[in-house]
Amino acid sequence: MKIKLKFLLVLFIFLSILTPAVNAQTIDDFYAKADNNLKYEEDVNGDSALAGNIVDILGNIEGIGFIAGNTVNVEGDLEYGFIAGQNVTINGNIENNVYIAGSNITISKDAKIGKDTFIIGENIIIEGTLNRHANITATNIVIKEGAQINGNANLDTNKIDIEQDVTITGTLKYNETATANINSNAQINNTEITEETTNVIDTETLLSNILNLIVVFLVISLALPQVIDKTSKIYNKKGLLYYLKYIGIGLLILICIPIICVLLLISSIGSALGLILTGLFIIALYLAYAFAGYLL
Repeated sequence: MKIKLKFLLVLFIFLSILTPAVNAQTIDDFYAKADNNLKYEEDVNGDSALAGNIVDILGNIEGIGFIAGNTVNVEGDLEYGFIAGQNVTINGNIENNVYIAGSNITISKDAKIGKDTFIIGENIIIEGTLNRHANITATNIVIKEGAQINGNANLDTNKIDIEQDVTITGTLKYNETATANINSNAQINNTEITEETTNVIDTETLLSNILNLIVVFLVISLALPQVIDKTSKIYNKKGLLYYLKYIGIGLLILICIPIICVLLLISSIGSALGLILTGLFIIALYLAYAFAGYLL
């Protein structure tokens, strides 16, 4: 119930933001849209933030796709994906990394992930091709017949089912407490069983935190013009050293935060925190982009 109320709040705030009408099929800018049933067919040369109860992504995003919904279906192509939903299905191609949080997540047989895959959820089905490492924390994981993982598969779960003709070119690594059903015809380069981890999945809490991030993102978008106006008045009274000081701090954060995010995401205990920190980092980048655009 709490998650549904937060979805309604997200949609209300999103629809409160006035965005210019789009007539062309290709958009060369940051793009945001929300609706109860969102059918996204545009091609965007830039980042996109999309939210709804049912979200169908049919167009392509040449940038970061930040997508949230109760049901999310991705048919188009994304450069990067940050996706949260109760039910998530990936049918398209994601050129680089994808980060997914939800309850029921499916990477279909037609889907291709270009680089690393990070998933946190309950029931995970992998049918397609993951062209680098897979890092999955879930209650149940099923790797279906014909699926390919061209790298390591780092799994933290209660139960694993790996069907015949599955290919894992790297190391299959899973916790010793997991129940593993691995078909003898699966092609796995190496297998490693690790000690029990202390990671506990609370999908509802995780989704709630991600929705909180989206609410913060949208509220800041609404308040941004007033913040910029007041900040500009303060900066106009300061000298060059004041600017250089905060430029240095900003560069340090820009370099350090992605490194911290990666380290958290590849760890079994800190993966949820890493996903949330990554979302905050994206919000900060958007604010910096908007602020710079206003000043220039």
